[in-house]
Amino acid sequence: MVFDIAQDKQGFLWFGTEDGLNRFDGHEFRVFRHNEKDPSSIVSNTIRTLYTDENNSLWIGTDKGVCRYFPETEYIEHFPIDFSDETKLNGTYVSAIKKHPDGSLWISYIGSGIDVIQPGKKNIFHYTIHRNDEYKLTNDMVSAIQFLADGSTVVGTYGGIEFIDRNGIVMSEKEALQKYPWKNDIKGSIRVLYLSERKKLWIGTEVGGLYLVDLEAGTSFNFDHTNSELTSNDILSITEDSRGNIWVGSDAIYIFDQQQQKPVWYNANGMYLKSHTTAIFEDKEQNLWMGTSRLGIRKFNHLDTQLRHYHSNQGESSIKSDEVLSFNQDDAGTIWVGTGGAGLHKMFKNQKGFEVPEVNARLNSQVIKTIHKDNEGYFWMGGWDAGLIKFHPEKQTLEQYHPKNGRLPSRHIWDIAGDQQGNLWLGTLRDGLCRFSPQTGAYKYFKYIPGDTTALVNDDVQAIHVDKRGLLWVATSNGLSILKPGSEKFSNSLKFKSDTKNTLSNSVLQCIYEDPEGRIWLGTKGGGITIVNLINNKLVVEKKVKENEGLPNNTVNAIQADANNNVWVSTTAGIVRINPANFEKFSFTPVLNLQGTEFLANSSFRTSEGLMLFGSPNGFHTFHPDSLDLTPKNVEVQFTALQIINDNITPSSLYNGRRILDKSITETNKLNLSYEDYSFTIHFAPVTYNQQKTISYAYLMENLDKDWQYTTAERRFVHYTNLAPGKYELKVKASYDGIHWPEEAKTLSINIAAPWWETPWFRTGLLVLIATGLYSLYKIRISFFKQQQRKLEGLVSLRTAELKKSNNEIHALLQEVAEQKQSIENQNEELQEINEELSSQRDTLENTQFKLREINTSLELLVDKRTQSLNSTVHELETFLYRASHDLRGPISSMLGLLMVSRMEGKDALQETTYAELLNKAVLKLERTLQKLLQKYTIQKDSVSLEIFSKSSLTDLLDEVIEDIRAFRKEDFSVTIEDGLLFETDRKLIFILLLSLLENAFLYSERSNNTKVSLDVKQCENNVLITVTDYGLGIKQELKDKIFTMFFRGSVHSNGNGLGLYLVKCALEKLNGTVMLESEDGQYSRFTINLQTKNVRRATDLVLQEVNH
Repeated sequence: MVFDIAQDKQGFLWFGTEDGLNRFDGHEFRVFRHNEKDPSSIVSNTIRTLYTDENNSLWIGTDKGVCRYFPETEYIEHFPIDFSDETKLNGTYVSAIKKHPDGSLWISYIGSGIDVIQPGKKNIFHYTIHRNDEYKLTNDMVSAIQFLADGSTVVGTYGGIEFIDRNGIVMSEKEALQKYPWKNDIKGSIRVLYLSERKKLWIGTEVGGLYLVDLEAGTSFNFDHTNSELTSNDILSITEDSRGNIWVGSDAIYIFDQQQQKPVWYNANGMYLKSHTTAIFEDKEQNLWMGTSRLGIRKFNHLDTQLRHYHSNQGESSIKSDEVLSFNQDDAGTIWVGTGGAGLHKMFKNQKGFEVPEVNARLNSQVIKTIHKDNEGYFWMGGWDAGLIKFHPEKQTLEQYHPKNGRLPSRHIWDIAGDQQGNLWLGTLRDGLCRFSPQTGAYKYFKYIPGDTTALVNDDVQAIHVDKRGLLWVATSNGLSILKPGSEKFSNSLKFKSDTKNTLSNSVLQCIYEDPEGRIWLGTKGGGITIVNLINNKLVVEKKVKENEGLPNNTVNAIQADANNNVWVSTTAGIVRINPANFEKFSFTPVLNLQGTEFLANSSFRTSEGLMLFGSPNGFHTFHPDSLDLTPKNVEVQFTALQIINDNITPSSLYNGRRILDKSITETNKLNLSYEDYSFTIHFAPVTYNQQKTISYAYLMENLDKDWQYTTAERRFVHYTNLAPGKYELKVKASYDGIHWPEEAKTLSINIAAPWWETPWFRTGLLVLIATGLYSLYKIRISFFKQQQRKLEGLVSLRTAELKKSNNEIHALLQEVAEQKQSIENQNEELQEINEELSSQRDTLENTQFKLREINTSLELLVDKRTQSLNSTVHELETFLYRASHDLRGPISSMLGLLMVSRMEGKDALQETTYAELLNKAVLKLERTLQKLLQKYTIQKDSVSLEIFSKSSLTDLLDEVIEDIRAFRKEDFSVTIEDGLLFETDRKLIFILLLSLLENAFLYSERSNNTKVSLDVKQCENNVLITVTDYGLGIKQELKDKIFTMFFRGSVHSNGNGLGLYLVKCALEKLNGTVMLESEDGQYSRFTINLQTKNVRRATDLVLQEVNH
């Protein structure tokens, strides 16, 4: 519920609700709520009244007292309550806060009278029933206060009205009646008091309705549900707008009609509000804001009536479908509207609603795409599955031409035009162009013929037009065709060609307009407007108009001219007015304040009164071109928020121990940041409440950006990262149309401080330190070199003496070397003798190595012989396993057969004995074991033989598997095989895989509470996934790594042979596949086989391969 509305000097709107205080910047709400852990938050979430003073402070009256918000610093001041302290407030449930002409602030309470804060005085003056002097009120339940021009104050209470004179003294009943004889005329509890500019006092009561008091005449008049359009006597709010209208909020919104001299229910100009209206406020832009108890906030601007928007949510007389496709006007001047699902609508004469004609019930279709009026006043209509409809608005006669009645083959007619010979030309969807005779009902079709340059260029006709010369222009989904009067051959077909100048800007045409000079304007889908002319029987493209020249968007939906030959163009991004006076350079002016910017193809009309209508997916807009004020307006921008690395920065917050903002970012002109604030975002808003979504923005960061950067209403912020230290200036400005920009911009100086190691003082100190260090190093080096020189001189003397001594020693050594030389020569002779002996021994070793090689060869032959013997033995063992399995299986099968026969012989047969049953089980167990051994042999010995499996062949194989499962339960088994399955694998191995997994599943789920078993097979690219799930015993976590081991059984209670999952592992190793186990002990087990082979292919791949061959 919205209790009160106010606006500050910056233009922000404030809404007091039962769930906090809301600030609105035109796009986003910032909510202030009470926080018990934050003493600086507002005192309560229930905001009853708001008041902005001359200092732009916002006074907030709640159900728990008063607080004051300072926008500059975003600080909230609390006013303590103490009934025994004259310097404190004496109430909690605030009903009104107002500034008296003498500068004092009056605060009224429900239950505590009135507090008066006087300028320059510490004490607060109190009006209350608890006084015993001339300032005593008769009722403390004060709901409203109003200051009069004579200095008196009217006090509204739950008990009626009281007066305080200009001296501040409460008037007695007698005094009040003498001065205000109408006092006792006011009945009931007072809710609201309002003094209008005409010196009329308006009083809203809880049960007595609305009172109008003429203060000069001393008379009053009461309006209630009996003598006005009020449907409730509970008056909640009253205000006067800048045009002198009195607005009254009750169970709906009412306006005081000066002609009828009574309040009337307001439901005009697209505003429909049926909800308790608790607050009414007019902002600086003449927007009227209405706070309600259930529907939030509604906005109304009388300037919006110049541009009306009709849609389906405007009360009982609303249009029934928002998709508006076509218009026309009958001979009586009534406007008819064709919709995309609700048939025809007839607009009221006062243009405040619509009537749904009864003819809708008889139409073949409720989609009316086109309406053409002939010279006799008949409407000829077409649409989706509508055929051709002939309807007279006044006579209400109806004829339909449709494939259903055989009168016309075409179902979908997109446009209709009449020629000078009385024919109707029907542009159809898919059926080409049709010439129809209204007199005879005869028709002839013209269609696209491949290769025929005189045929229609395309069968999807979007729009048709007969020009002043009688030429028929046909706009299609693939170009333009022209048909001359009396001819059945088309000429000058024009399509889009990217490499040709004399071509359409796009081949998909949506609408046609002929200007006074006979030029044809073609609206395209994505190519803007192409203007063509027929000169000397040759079609010439004279101009192309696109976004870069001023169109809102290159998809042009409708073109309509006004009486002044201005051209109005609807697009998928709004409507623009083109002044074609200078054909070389058009001027463009966008239409602002549209309720939606997307419009529909060929949906426009100009009435006989000059009213323009444009259809859209959200209803339709109407306006008179002469009433629109398209003068460019400036819009002011405010900075609304600062974020540093996604943290919101406010004046009351610290960031990394630093206070970034001393006051609100809205009030800040200079921002000091640190190099540590390497990523920051500044948000901005237009602080306007009209056409917000159409506003464009431009910003420039001086010392960084070379040119202005542009953005839209969806991106109202600038973000910077890693800016170099220095001084910058951010400039932001806004434009309603993106064409006209103001000279001045909102500016914010930004200084980014350098890190300490990049500051001038640090660099200077560092240079001095380096210079001092270098000088010291130089002195040290010089001293070191001198010291080294002295050491070197001493070393040279010492080395000289040592060299002399060494020379003598060398002479002595030379003599000793000569003596050793002779000794070495003697030893060399001895070595030669030894070498000859070693050569003899080498020959002996070579003979020995030859004998060792002969021995090694013999050993290798022996190993090969033994290996062959072992292989033979293995083969014999495998043969034994195979034959033993078969030989044993035969007798076992015979035994099983005998057991079966015994069951059939009656009660005296073998099966009736306990031993027979035990024998049966044992034989079955032995048979399963032998079967597994045989499968093991098959896996090991047989090579992989690939076979293509489809869903059908896999199902057949599954039937064979099921026959071998002793414990199979058909009622518990579900199978899902993906359609289109096609892959290659080995038939025997896939049989073993399915048999082993399903046999286990049925065996271990037999005694479970849930005996269901499922098989799922699906294909994912080059993989086939086979999943078997049962809900039996499950598998313990510690056993999951062992279950694929030969003869392993996971439980002493298991009746299996321990070979099933071992065979699964062996088969998958041969198929290059994997298996994954999911299980929970006592719950379920799920085995998923993944066949990952190059042989697995999708059915679509195989089909494509077959087609390519």
